[in-house]
Amino acid sequence: MKDIFKTIIDGTILTNKSVIKHIPFILFLVLLALISIGNRNFSERIINDINKSRRDVREMRANSITIASELMIISKQTVIYEEVKKRKIDLNEATEPPIKIELKD
Repeated sequence: MKDIFKTIIDGTILTNKSVIKHIPFILFLVLLALISIGNRNFSERIINDINKSRRDVREMRANSITIASELMIISKQTVIYEEVKKRKIDLNEATEPPIKIELKD
């Protein structure tokens, strides 16, 4: 046990013929490990981007609903009439309904 530990520490195990014969396989395993680590990091980054996009979409949807409800409130005829009166703009409400103009060929 002591001899094995000593050969690992001083590096003489790397000169052993059986270890030299397996170096390509060991390098292949190291390459696979690096690819696996890189793939995991890439997928975690993608998942984080997806979650951030979902939060942004939720926030934008809530903002859109808020703006649409505000627009619906301020576009009511009574609100517009009050705003015109408050700003003292010389406009009158239409008393007749709109008519459709048709052109004959």
